[in-house]
Amino acid sequence: MKRKDHYLVQRVLDGEVSREEFDAFQQRLREEPELEKFYKEYTLVHHSLSEEFESGDGLVELEARGIGRGWVMALVGVLLVCVGGWIWWQVWSGAGAVARVEFTEDSVWQVEGEARTASDGFLLESGAMVKLDYGRLRIGLSDGGVAVADAPVKFYVPSGRAIKLEDGMLYFTEAGGMTVVSSSGERLMASGGEAIRVIRSDRLMRMTELVNMPPGELGQFRSVLETPLAKEKMRIEFGSPVVSSSQIDGANFEAFYPLPESVPGPGDRVLLATLEVGRSAFGEFHTDGWAGVSLYDEGEEVLFFGDAFGAEKTWALDLKQEKPVIKPQPSMNDVRSMTVRLESATGEVTLHPGGVPLSPPVCSGRLPVGTRFDEIRIGASVGAAIAVTELRIRVGAE
Repeated sequence: MKRKDHYLVQRVLDGEVSREEFDAFQQRLREEPELEKFYKEYTLVHHSLSEEFESGDGLVELEARGIGRGWVMALVGVLLVCVGGWIWWQVWSGAGAVARVEFTEDSVWQVEGEARTASDGFLLESGAMVKLDYGRLRIGLSDGGVAVADAPVKFYVPSGRAIKLEDGMLYFTEAGGMTVVSSSGERLMASGGEAIRVIRSDRLMRMTELVNMPPGELGQFRSVLETPLAKEKMRIEFGSPVVSSSQIDGANFEAFYPLPESVPGPGDRVLLATLEVGRSAFGEFHTDGWAGVSLYDEGEEVLFFGDAFGAEKTWALDLKQEKPVIKPQPSMNDVRSMTVRLESATGEVTLHPGGVPLSPPVCSGRLPVGTRFDEIRIGASVGAAIAVTELRIRVGAE
């Protein structure tokens, strides 16, 4: 439950929303069980307090004690705010929860132990484990400490004021009296604006001077390319693909499309490119030829993903640079979509089945740090075909 939803519910009950806002709110109630639960609980408290005082009995009793009507109504307002805030906290934290963890869209993570989903992440109970292989997370403990971490990191949450750190580094934006414990039992008190990392497997080190300190909040992604593509901006090198509002379909063709900006940009930590293919009216996707999407920079092909040359029916990742094509093992021919993740700081490229949230990668490679793209190519060779039903490129999370 987000804080802004708490205020929205209060505005609805006070009759301060427009008709359009109220219709949108009702639609969200039908789609979001957590918001519906909060609304019902808040409404119950709101009406109970209102009836108690506005019926006259409670008001008369307080006035008989010398408390004026204005003070009584002010007291009602304070009670509503306090009780509503308590309900918001209950929904946010959940009974028994000692921490809340959130992940960026590009993250690959594991959560084990007593944990349950929340609006923007997971609510963790005592003893839960969190392991981050790719991406970034933010964890807030119930006693007030807040930390951000880049992958890789692994930790346990024994209580609302302690983290057992087994691998990686945590940067604390708010200390809140939090204690970090190593696997050997060493303890360090967290300090806001500093980081604690694991060294030599079981020792802790306080980091006071870091060049690339993560920000206090999780970054957001923005879309730079999304199907359907504008047909008038497409350059067909050869072949005759069919371009409609829902897909691009064809065999033995090459179509180029400029990106609106060179990506990833200087402030982008990650690039995500998701390709979804459907059944082509012109042939098969997996053949001895190639069919897929390439990312270009200044007219040079840098990265390809799709079905590469060769008889093996599988998705593949080709990073050029005169290196062999990278293929997952075992072969993957029944997957309809794949996402490429490029880490700007390291140049690591990983291929993940499906879209977001990311699944564990099935293969990986590396491009030079600073690699950027300004154009894409969609195509297929002689004897091969591809129907692109979705193509999304997103960058950001810094």
